[in-house]
Amino acid sequence: MADYYVEKENAFMDRYRMEFMTVGATRGVTAHAHLHPAVELLYIREGVCRVLLDGATYTASVGDTVLCRSNVIHYIDTEQPVVYDVLKVHPSLILEIFSGESNLSLHFLTNRRHADCLFPADAAGEGNTCALWTQMHALYHSHTPLCLLKLRLCAAQLLLLLLECMPASGEPDRDGLHPAVLQQIDSAIRCLDEHFASPITPVECAEKLHMSYSYFARCFRLVTGKTFKQYLTDLRLVRAEFLLLSGTLPVTEVAPACGYENVSYFIREFRRHKGQTPHAFRRANMST
Repeated sequence: MADYYVEKENAFMDRYRMEFMTVGATRGVTAHAHLHPAVELLYIREGVCRVLLDGATYTASVGDTVLCRSNVIHYIDTEQPVVYDVLKVHPSLILEIFSGESNLSLHFLTNRRHADCLFPADAAGEGNTCALWTQMHALYHSHTPLCLLKLRLCAAQLLLLLLECMPASGEPDRDGLHPAVLQQIDSAIRCLDEHFASPITPVECAEKLHMSYSYFARCFRLVTGKTFKQYLTDLRLVRAEFLLLSGTLPVTEVAPACGYENVSYFIREFRRHKGQTPHAFRRANMST
C-alpha cells in the first residue's frame, strides 16, 4: 500500500460542493490511501470490495453503503470485479443541510473511531438507501437542467437515513455545549489529525484555544467519545498500520513517523492495542 495523500478539491467540488462518480475495477487497488475534507459515501453496485477506513477493515458487498467521515484516511481494493458509486459532500453543504443542528453535523464531520461506517443494504429498512442511490445514479447520467439540484436533495435524504441508522447508545453526549465550543474542539481535532506525529499535549491545545485544561479535556471527551491520549494514540496507530502495509519502511522508521521516538515503546503500544507486534501485523496482512 502506498503512503496516503491529501486529495485536493477540483473545480466541480468547489462550485457545487458535491461530486458524484461511478468507479469500476477488475482487481487490485481502486483508490489509494487518501483523505479529504469532504464526507465520502460509497455504494456497492456489483461485486465485493475491501475498505480500510480509520484503522478498521470493512468488507462491502452489493447494496451496502460505506461512510467515510471528513478527513479520515481510507483505501479501497478488490480481488474481483466491482462497480461502486461515490458521493462526496463538502463540509459546508453538510452544515447547510443540518443548519442549526451542530451535533447532527458532527456525526459526519468529526473523526471518531469505532463509529458506524458500514451500512448493510437493509439497514434503513425497505431498501430506502438503495432506492436513493439508484435515483442518484440515474440523475448523474441524465444531464438534465435540474439534475444537480435533485442530486443534492437525494444526498440530504441519504444522510438523514444514515443518521437514523446510527444507534443513539454509545454516541457522545454533546448536549449543552455551545456551538462555539464545538467549533473549538473541532479545530483541535483537525490539528491533531494533521500534526499527530509531533509532540503535542492536551495542555498545549487548551492554551491555544484559551480554555482551561479541565474544561478542554471534558469537552474533548464529550465530542470524540474518548480522552485526548486515547484519540492521539488511535491516530498514530492508524498511521502506523498504513506505513506497515506499504511494505517499505522498517519498524525503526515507522515509529518516529507516527510520533513515537522510542521504538520499543511503539512496539509495546502497537501490540497492546492490536494484539500483535508490528512485524507480525505486516506479515499477516501482506500475505492476504
